[in-house]
Formats: sequence, C-alpha cells, structure tokens
Amino acid sequence: MKRLLTSGGIRILFSCCLSFIINQLPAQVQSVNFRHYSLAEGLSAYKVVKVLQDRFGFMWVATQDGLNRFDGKGITIYNKIAPEKHLLSGSDITDMVEDTSRNILWAISSYGGLDGIDLTTGHVKHTVPVSDPASRFVHPWLKSLVLCKGELWIGTSDGITVYNPDRRQFTTIRIPLEKAKNTNYGFDIHLQYTDEFDRVWVFIASYGLVIFSGTNHSFIVAYDLPTLHLPAGFKYKRYYTFRRIASGEGLLATHAGVKRIVYNSSGLMGVSDETLPGTHNDEVAALDMDREGNLWYATAAGMFRYHPGKKDYAMIRDVNKTDQKKWLNSVNFILFDRNHFLWLGTLQGFALAAHTRSPFLNFYQSPDLSVKMNRVWFIFPFNDSAEYVCADDGLYRVNNVSSDIKQLKGGGLFAYMFRHSDGNLIAGSEDRLFVFHPPDRFTGIEKVYPELFDLKDEAINSAVHWGDSVFFIGSEAGKGVYKWNYKRKTLSKIDDRTDTLLESGIVNALYKDQGGKLWILSDNSFAVFDPVSERIKNFELVNPVTGRPLNLFFDVCEAGGSYWLASYGEGIVQLDKNYRVKKIISKNDGLANAGIYKIFPVDNSFLLVTSNYGLSKINIQNFSVSNYFQSDGLHSNAFEEHSGIMKNGKIYAGGPEGFTIIDADQITPNTIAPKVYITGVTTETKEGITDTSGFFLETIRLPGNLLQARVHFSGINYSNPERTTFVYRIKEQHDEWLQLGYQNSLQLTRLPPGNYTLQVKALNEDGLAGTEKEIRLIFMPRWYQTWWFRAMVILLLASIIFAMFRLRINRLQKEKEIRSHLAHDLHDDLGSTLNSVKVYTSLAIMEGGSNHRLEKINQAVQEAITGVKDVIWVLDDKKDTPEHLLTRISQFAAPLCVANDIAFLHQLGESLNNYKLGKEEKRNLYMIIKETINNSVKYANCKTIRLNINRPAGKLIIKITDDGIGFDKENITSGDGLKNMLSRCREIDYRAEIISLPGKGTVVELDQN
Repeated sequence: MKRLLTSGGIRILFSCCLSFIINQLPAQVQSVNFRHYSLAEGLSAYKVVKVLQDRFGFMWVATQDGLNRFDGKGITIYNKIAPEKHLLSGSDITDMVEDTSRNILWAISSYGGLDGIDLTTGHVKHTVPVSDPASRFVHPWLKSLVLCKGELWIGTSDGITVYNPDRRQFTTIRIPLEKAKNTNYGFDIHLQYTDEFDRVWVFIASYGLVIFSGTNHSFIVAYDLPTLHLPAGFKYKRYYTFRRIASGEGLLATHAGVKRIVYNSSGLMGVSDETLPGTHNDEVAALDMDREGNLWYATAAGMFRYHPGKKDYAMIRDVNKTDQKKWLNSVNFILFDRNHFLWLGTLQGFALAAHTRSPFLNFYQSPDLSVKMNRVWFIFPFNDSAEYVCADDGLYRVNNVSSDIKQLKGGGLFAYMFRHSDGNLIAGSEDRLFVFHPPDRFTGIEKVYPELFDLKDEAINSAVHWGDSVFFIGSEAGKGVYKWNYKRKTLSKIDDRTDTLLESGIVNALYKDQGGKLWILSDNSFAVFDPVSERIKNFELVNPVTGRPLNLFFDVCEAGGSYWLASYGEGIVQLDKNYRVKKIISKNDGLANAGIYKIFPVDNSFLLVTSNYGLSKINIQNFSVSNYFQSDGLHSNAFEEHSGIMKNGKIYAGGPEGFTIIDADQITPNTIAPKVYITGVTTETKEGITDTSGFFLETIRLPGNLLQARVHFSGINYSNPERTTFVYRIKEQHDEWLQLGYQNSLQLTRLPPGNYTLQVKALNEDGLAGTEKEIRLIFMPRWYQTWWFRAMVILLLASIIFAMFRLRINRLQKEKEIRSHLAHDLHDDLGSTLNSVKVYTSLAIMEGGSNHRLEKINQAVQEAITGVKDVIWVLDDKKDTPEHLLTRISQFAAPLCVANDIAFLHQLGESLNNYKLGKEEKRNLYMIIKETINNSVKYANCKTIRLNINRPAGKLIIKITDDGIGFDKENITSGDGLKNMLSRCREIDYRAEIISLPGKGTVVELDQN
C-alpha cells in the first residue's frame, strides 16, 4: 500500500491530542422544528436511504419501496407497481445520482436494475433491468452509483460495472485485488465518490479504498483498511457517507467513527480519526456540514451538531416529536440543500427543517412519556432552565434543557402564579391560594401573610407590582381588584375609597402602563386607575366602522406611541394616548384569528399575538402580518386566555397540549422566494383527455373542440409548503394579478381564438413572491371560426345578396313589363275608345245631334272608364287574391250576362285561403277570363256561363264553361282573341286548354304549370 505523506501524520497526531478534550465537552440541547413525512403523507415506504435535490429544486427521496419526488405539497411515487409513466424496473432503491447534462435522474435498485427519469417531464425515460440478457451487470445486487465523465459507475455486491448511456455500452471494471478466502461477499461496494480530479473512489467492505481514473477506467492506487484506520475483516455495512468539506479534504462516516481524509491529485496525504462528541468512535450513520462550518451527524444515540473550531456541541431535539427515538435515533442520511434547509432520511420516513435553530421550543410530555401536562393556563419562568406550569390537573416543574417534566401538586386546576418581592412564590388554584416553597412544599397563604385570610379561598388571574409595597390582584371570581399593601399588611378593594366605581367586577387582566397607571380589563369595558390620585376612569369602545360595541378585553400593551388592546372576536384595537380608536387589525388584515388573547411588544416595532388559532407577528409600521402554527413548532394551534408572560426577551405561552417558549429574536420572515414551474397542461375534448408535461413548456396549442384546459404548476417552498399561494394573470386580458390561494392549477374555458400569455407566481407564507413563469396559449379556432369558413360565409352572403339583387332586378323588370303592358292596354283600349268618341262626336255634330251617335259616344266613354278601373284594380296590392279576382270578374260579367239573358254562376274553392296572385298573373288571368266570357256571350248562344276557381293539388285551376252551340276546333280559324289568350298564358306560366264540340258547349281550362 502507498505510504501516507508526513503532513497527514501531523494531522493525525493533532487530532489525537484533541480527542480527549472533545469527548469531555458538555452537551447542550438545540431545538429544531422538523416536518415529518412518512406513509401517512404518501411516502412509498418508511425506510429512507438517500435524499437528493435536483437542479430545479425538487427533492428526490429513495426508499426501500420506490423513489419519491417531493415538491413540498405532494409526493409522486416511482416504483415497480406505479402508473405506467412512473414504472421502474425495481422498487428497493439503493442509490441515485443527477445527470445535469442529460436532465436525467439515475436510480438503481437491488436486483431491479438501472432507471433514468426525465427531470423535465417526470417520466421514466430509460430502463435497464438486470433481468434483460443484454444488461451485463457484474452482479445483480446493485448497491451504489456515481457519475463521472458522463458514465455511470455502478457498485454491486461483487464488483463494478460502468454503463455509458449514449452508447448503451457496459464495461466491467477489473479490481486488482485478490478476493479474501474467508468471505463469500467478494468485492462488496456500498459507497463510491467522484472527486474533483475526475477519479472514482471505490470503498470495498473487506479491502479498503481503491481509486480509478474516471477517464479511461484504469486503476490508480489502493489503500487497505488499517490505512483508513479501520479494523480488518469483513463488515457488511462498513462505510456510510463521504462528504467533501474543502478542496482536497473530506470526512468519511464509518461503522468505527468518522475519518478525516486529506488528498491531492497524487492520492491520499493523510487519514485521521475525527473524534466527535457523543460518538466515542462508534458507528456514525450519516453526516453533513452546514454553511457555518457545523458538522451534523447521527448515531444510534441520536443526532448531534458540533463546530470543531468553536467547540460548540449540542444534541438535537425535535420540537414536534415526543417520541424522539423513532426519528432522530434512526437517521441514516443527512443533507443540507441549496437553501441550507436540513433534510434527514430515517427508518421512519424523511424530515426537513427550514431553520436549524427553531424560535419555538414546546413542552408537553416527559421524554419517557410518563408525565403529560394537560391544558396549560399559565407559565411562570423561574430561571433560565426551569419553569413552573399551572395546568388543568395541577402544578408542574419543567426543565427546558433536559425536557424533564415533574408534577408538583395535583388534585385540581392551577390558574396563576407570581413572585413576591420577598422571593416567595404565590400559586393560585381554582379554590385556594398557596405559598409555594421549591422544590415541592405548599403552605396556605394565610399562614405566611395573615392579611390575605379573606383571599385564601379565592381564585386569582393576575397580579401587578406597584411601587415598593403594593400588589394589585385581579379576582377571577368577579370581585374586582384587590390592593395588597404588604408592608402595612392591609387588603382592600381599589374602589372602596374612590368616588367612581368599576363598571364591572369581572377582571380579565391587569396591566401597568409606562405612566404607572393600572389598566383593568373587563368584558364590556375597561378602566384606568391612577394609584396616586386613586381615581378611576371607565371606558366603553365602539367599532368606528360597524358601530358595534367592542368587548371581551383580554390584554393590552404599549408600542410605537400607541396602546394595543386585545378585543376577543374583533382583533387588535389601536388606541391613541387619549384612548380613542385609531385602527382595528382583524382577520381580514391577515391575523391568523380574531380571537386574541395576549399581546407582546417586540423592539417597539412588532407585536406578537396569541389567539385561539395560531400566533401572529405584526409589523406596526406597515401592518404586515406573519402567522405561525403547530406545524411551525408551536405546542398546538390554540392558546389560553391568561397563558402568556414575557421575560428576558422570551415569551412563555401555553394552551392545549402544553406550552411553547418563543424566542422573539429568532422569528424572522422567510426571505427565500418560492420557485414556480409550469409542470404541464391537461386538455379535455369530446375525444378524451391529453396530458402534456414538461418544465420547459413555452407554447401549447389548444384545439378548437376544447371543452376545458387545466394548467398545472408547482411552487417550491419547503419552509412552509402548505401555505404557499399562487397568483396569475393573462396579460392580454388584465394587468392585475388574480388570487388562486393554495390551488396549484388553473382551469381555463375557451377563449376567443388567438395567442395569450399566462403568467404565474408563487408566494411564500410571508407574501414574498418569486419570479413569474409564463406559457403561451394558442387557442385554435373552431371549424366555424376558421378563415376558410369565414370565406365561405362571405361568399354565401355575397351570393345571397347577388341573388336578392337579381330577384329585385327581375321584379322591377316584371313591374316594368306590367307597366308596359298596362300602358299598351291603355293605349290600345282607351286610345281606340277615345278615338271612337272623337269620331262619333264629329259625326254627331255634322248630323245635328243624332241620338244614335250620342249613344255610341256614351258606350265608348263607359268602356274607357271600365278600362281605367281595370288598371287601377290590377295595381291595388290589397286585391291580389283569387277572391278579389272573382269579385272583379263578377262585376264585369254579371251585368253583361243579365243583359243577354244568360245565367252567370261562379264557385271559389276552400283551398285558396291566403293564396296571393302576382300582378302579372292577376292582370293576365283577368284579361283571359274576361275575353273568354265575352266570346261566350257574343258567339255561344248559351243559357249559362260557369266560372270555377280551385286549387286541388297546390296549383291554381280555372275553368270557364258555357252550354252554348260549341264549335269544331279543326274547322275554325284562330283569331286574335285566341292568340292573345295563349300568349298571356305563356307569360304567366299557365297552360290553356279549350274543349268544344258542336252542340256540346265550350270549356276553357287554365292550369298553373
């Protein structure tokens, strides 16, 4: 084996000299608020073997039943039975490593294989099972994994396999050592490490350390167990963790303590035992170093913190767990992440702490679980390490260093305790006052202070020392305030000698303000008593906004030039120095709850407020509020009315399940803004649901048949994950940010087609927002919103408009033709008639007023009038029905037939209701029927003419029948009348049929085509 350099020997000698001193260091207790996650919170298994933070800030937790991705709010499980996208080749995860160049998290499982998870989508991208014949692992029990020069070095139960993911190539590394004859385990490799010189350190259980080149896989050097200060022989789990603490220097946690290893590019320079307090060179299961240089390490005896330079040593106490051994005594992995949060992998699950020094230290049960305090009513801090606690079932003594709890007196409720100026402690139960003599003796109050005989059986809730000889004591029994002058040995009521009485004998609390005046807080009012002038002023307050009375005053303090008054149910009332209401801070302003109990000023800038649901810290300059709960380290989410006292900058407050010591200086806002990632988009259409995942999503197209879409995002805030909130905005729709609360997804319904920019931000519990993430949403149009559909609609509208235009033109053309025909008719009929009138008039004048000529003139004028009326009738829109046609025909035909001794009969069918005749149709039908009747009257020698208008099959049919002499159509010469009739039928798209035989009459039938 290679000899170690001299400088390494010097380090060993120096460490040995310090080991004795270090082991004699006194152990302190450091309280840390851990959040715990196990099966109940969705973890795949109890046993956690490793925790890793990826480049995006997500935590990966390896367990014996799978891999878990944790974002603070939820856990995603990857194992052998997980959903398809999260299915691994095996479940017993033994190691994992992040491959940033490929955005892959590699994990190995014993007898399972190698799996690669895409960090941007969360999907399993590579699977190399040991059962696959193409997989050439040197042994199927895979135990350790490191990445060097883009290749994966996989330690197994009997050697090393190197896997190149790009070439999918396996290489077996030859270890230049002989296997020991006394073991069947071969080259058992639980731990590997890649140093800054691109070398791979392989720790072999039975042999020691072998170092290889990560570039060409060549062997460099080997160091045996004695060189590593380890006993020879096989040890199944010999090496646990190697942590680099500086360039060329690291700490190795082993079954035989911690070894400090110094190295350079040539090899090891020195190995020394790092003697840590509490270890006694026994097994150290895990270790890591924080940014202040403190070493955090775990043994079977618990978890410890030690600073080698400051010799500061403390045993870690979990403020949220009374069963410490189940968690801190089973730690097998420690990690400080990039935000310096502390992560533990244990046999019970994993735990995390945002701060390694908690501002809250709570007490409820003794370490051995034998003593438990019920509801705590008051805490009296006796000294730096002990408190006396008044509880539901007696008086207790608590050692805040050892966490030991002892009941001093039981049998009933203790409500209050205070210290007399002579050093005696006065404790009040619900029906008795005692003088308490530590450690455990009680004496009736009247035996020590006879003047308090009348007070011995009364419950008290507050006491204020005033001057050098007076205590003011508040009665819990509604009897007001007592003034005890212990020097004069007198007891009286404060309003016995005053002109003004207290409005109520109920006392909720007493407070001495900076001016020496005594505040007496009651249910519906409060009073201010001046002990010098012995004057009392009573005050009743009203909410200036609602006009409702303020009541249930439980506490008051002074800060920033104002009084701050607790009004249960309303909040905190700010009063000026004249006792006028300036402001009310309520739940709407951010308080955890409006049921306020106690108010404590901190540095004249902040208020710490207890309530029946949580603790609030209020900045009285800008009125910002931060809230804290049991998950932050409080004993519970509830406090009690009188349970609160401040001493030496610390607040002691209790309620159900114990009490909490609050270090106000340690309550600092969370200055780490949450990272937010858009993790995927789910789209739902009638065809199904599509899930698109990936941290690098920049654009997503949403189909036109979208029913709804949901954008998913994750805000990483491990400090207080359940109180991470989200805001969003769509830039094209609104400028302001909209609240989503704790909901980490956004449902979108259809928006008008186009491009939209969705922005999302995450805020931590103190309202600090991180950088927004955005995604471009392209809403595709529906089929009826596409350009081609719009073009078709435009074309269709244009066609309709053109058709309507053509129809209008045709109608105008028709009207023009009608006007032309009417003009022609007027010209022919009326012109010829008027010409006849002119001729007859001239002849009548020449013949000297011949009656024959005058009759002709009269007849001609009558025909002209009839023609004009016909034209007017045709143009009348109100008379466009078959009924009006029949009426007009009757007006013409009836007188004509009567004059010629012919019966005129007519019939109108019932199917003609609401039938409208066109102008051209009406005119031509009238002229045809008129012409036909004229012909029958003139030539048929008939006795009856029948006119029948019907519409039997949706088509108009008109029949004109006479019973005259008839005629033979074959032997008759067509005249102008018949030609005109046929021409008019064609104009209106009618068919004309004439049926006649000699002696059989004539039928003219007009049918609509």
